[in-house]
Amino acid sequence: MDVLHNLSLRVTKGKITALLGPNGSGKTTLMKGMCGLLKLDSGEITVNNIPASSKKVLGEVGCILEGERNVYYYLTVYDNLYYFGKLNRLPRKRLIPMIDTVLEQLGLLHKKHTYVSELSRGMQQKVALAVLLIKDPPVFLLDEPTLGLDVRATLELCDYLKELSHEQGKTVLLTTHQLEIAEKIADEIIFFDKGEVILHENKETIFSHYQGENRWTIQTQTPVEASVRAEIQGWSAISEDGLQLEVANEHVFKVIAVLEQQGVQIISLENSKRNLQDIFLEITKVMT
Repeated sequence: MDVLHNLSLRVTKGKITALLGPNGSGKTTLMKGMCGLLKLDSGEITVNNIPASSKKVLGEVGCILEGERNVYYYLTVYDNLYYFGKLNRLPRKRLIPMIDTVLEQLGLLHKKHTYVSELSRGMQQKVALAVLLIKDPPVFLLDEPTLGLDVRATLELCDYLKELSHEQGKTVLLTTHQLEIAEKIADEIIFFDKGEVILHENKETIFSHYQGENRWTIQTQTPVEASVRAEIQGWSAISEDGLQLEVANEHVFKVIAVLEQQGVQIISLENSKRNLQDIFLEITKVMT
C-alpha cells in the first residue's frame, strides 16, 4: 500500500509550515523520510539540496517525533544534552556553556540535574527541543510538538518556535491536530490527505480565499419567538435555545431594528469569521 504517492512540495526556508491532515494521512511518514529514517521506494526528498538518503542530511535536520522517546528518560536533563552534543561532535569547551544557555532560554535551568522521567510532559518536550537547539540545525521537524501540553506550556512553545523562525531564520515544519496552533504560528499551511497534498498556500491567502461571506451572531436576552422570526429577513440559522441568530452582513442592521421594535433585548453582537478548522473541514469534505 502506498503511504505517499504523487507527492511534490517545497517548504519555504525560514518559515513555519504546518502540515495538517487526518490520522493515517502520511504526515509522520513524510517526516521520517525527510530525516532519513525511512527509505523511499521511488522519488527523492532533499533538505537544503542534500538528499535525505545521504548521511549528510543528519547535519541539516533536527526531529522530534510524536509518540517516540526523543530523549533518554533514565538520564538527567544535563546528561541528555551532553550526550547528544558529543554525538554531534561538539567540542566540550563549546558544549558545556551552551547547555546552560539553552536550558535558561527554555526555563529548564533549575531542572538541569533532574531525571527526565521525573519531569512533566511539557518539560520533557522542552528537553527534546533543547537537544535540537544544542545541535542547532537549519531545519526543525516537529511531529505534534504540543500534544499533551497544558495551555501555558503550549503558548510558551509556540512563542519560542516563532522566535526560532522569525528571528533566527530556522525552517520549521510541524504537524498538529490542534488547528488553532497552526492558525496562531504558521506562515504557510499544507493540507495533506491519503499521501497527497490537497492544498499548499500562504496562510493569509488561504483565509482570503476561503473566508466567504461575512456573518454576524446576535445573542438575545430572551428566545426569539417564531412570530418575531417571521418579521425578520436575512437570518440563516438559530440556536436550539432560540437565543442566537446568524445573520449575513448586509442584513444585520435591519434585523437589529426588527428585534428592537419587537422588544427583544440584544446582549451581544459578534462578527463570526471562519477559523482554520472551518476551512479544513470544508476542503476535506470536498475531497471525500
